[in-house]
Amino acid sequence: MDGNDPSSSTIIARFVLSIPVDVSRGWIRVCAPIAYSDGVNLPSNANGQWIINTGGAAAWDSLITGVRAIGFSIDLGSGDEKFGYDNICISKTCDGTVIIDPPTEEGDYCCEGENNNNLVVNGNFEFGNTGFISNYTQTNTTYPGEYNVTTTAAAAFGANVTDHSFCADPTAYATNDKFLVVNGKTQQSGGNIIWEQNVTGLIVGKEYKMCANFKDMEQCTFNILPKITLQAGSNTVTQTINTDDLNPCDWQRVEICFKAQRTSINLVIQLDETGNGDGNDIAIDDIALQQKLDPGYFITVQHQGNNNTITGSLNTMSTGDDMLLNQECEFRDNYYWFVYETTTPTAPLFTGGLVSGSFGWASNSNGGGPANSSGTPWSLTTNFPTYNTFGQNKFYIVGMYIPSCCASCYTEKWMYQVVYNSNHFMITEEGEQPYTEFTEEIQDYFIRRFVRGNDTSDVGDSNLEVEIHGKNSTINSIEKNIQLYPNPASKSLNISLDKQKISSIEIFSITGQTVYSKKGNEKINQKEVDISNFPKGIYMVKIMGENQQLYSTKFVKK
Repeated sequence: MDGNDPSSSTIIARFVLSIPVDVSRGWIRVCAPIAYSDGVNLPSNANGQWIINTGGAAAWDSLITGVRAIGFSIDLGSGDEKFGYDNICISKTCDGTVIIDPPTEEGDYCCEGENNNNLVVNGNFEFGNTGFISNYTQTNTTYPGEYNVTTTAAAAFGANVTDHSFCADPTAYATNDKFLVVNGKTQQSGGNIIWEQNVTGLIVGKEYKMCANFKDMEQCTFNILPKITLQAGSNTVTQTINTDDLNPCDWQRVEICFKAQRTSINLVIQLDETGNGDGNDIAIDDIALQQKLDPGYFITVQHQGNNNTITGSLNTMSTGDDMLLNQECEFRDNYYWFVYETTTPTAPLFTGGLVSGSFGWASNSNGGGPANSSGTPWSLTTNFPTYNTFGQNKFYIVGMYIPSCCASCYTEKWMYQVVYNSNHFMITEEGEQPYTEFTEEIQDYFIRRFVRGNDTSDVGDSNLEVEIHGKNSTINSIEKNIQLYPNPASKSLNISLDKQKISSIEIFSITGQTVYSKKGNEKINQKEVDISNFPKGIYMVKIMGENQQLYSTKFVKK
């Protein structure tokens, strides 16, 4: 049936038995195949034949694609007949005939890709009212302050809604038909949580993307457009949902991105209830949390020693594979080359490693730095025009930064090589000798130089250093050694180290300005810092332990 029961259905198909019913035979197994027609005839088998009340084979194919209910009745005819029934099921095969698959976790999620699993349980709602909690009450009637997982919004809301996955790809998600409907309250003092789930299995330091799809279900004359807040831990985004009520497939996607600070996170969808009017009703489908994909970029650098020419190229030296995967991002500069001279391949950047006046950078639209003051852009394959002359017996760091954004399913990417005459060394993520690893502090320094453009110094911030693996490491950025809470914080911040005392604490703004400093011979177990006067934003904390080891982490002032 295409309704909830025969009386509310327009299309009804019935399976008519062709086998005799004989009480002496005991139980009789009846198996009705559910499959598409052959264009003319409805499915049949040795047990019987499907018939339909209207529309023929086309109506049947439409019915099993969007079926709403399955039931059975027995025509007893006349007489005093009695019957029993047992073991009703829908299974994978029926006498060899493939039928409708059971629900799966599959849906049209944020990012499609190999092993890019959705960490949200029942994010497509095909398993019904499971896997999540809500401050609203679940009912089938769905009055204000109530929700339900359903296949239709027609009866409760008078709205025309089709499953989001099915709209995106009716072939891949042919059996997806459930979504969440919420009857939002109005004239309240604030907002309320309509969906919430704690998600585990995250990898600390990796980038993640959460997305959910919403549809406004317009009501009455004074309709209120729903205003939702998507929250992943301390990260939030708020949007008003405004979709076409006449288009059942007009869904609006809301996204939020973050870098995992721990292995679990709480995901929340909150609905603003302060509106004054009717409506505030919303459908939700295909909620997902997925790890962003590694774009797989690399750079190739060639140094011709005879004329001291250095050529760099994204991926191979051929221009044929100069392809970027961040085209969804609405920023002007899709990539940034940077070059500077260093004294040795393993010299710390801000302790004499960077040769003064040698830092230059350029994007696909402009360039800067003392070594590229003309502002000439550098292409994805370039010989770095207007850069200071490359010389003999000198080490250069040649690198590229490709940013990301929440619209993209790919992570940002840092790539760099140490170049000396005709030799070059790939800098690995593991940072094995004799290579260096750019810490988050160094990456932030470069971003401030050629992305934010608010740091014009050449040598840079003396508080930043490069970590050298295999040498005397000067900084340890592993955040698990630092106990810092609360985070985000608004009034005060408590700081301590794991298994050792603190010698000094320094806090820097995102622009590199020192906003707090405590140094001295006194070693303390814990320090509470007053941050009430700090502007809202992200701050870097550097802590020196009693063993003279330097640690760093970040916190958010809210």
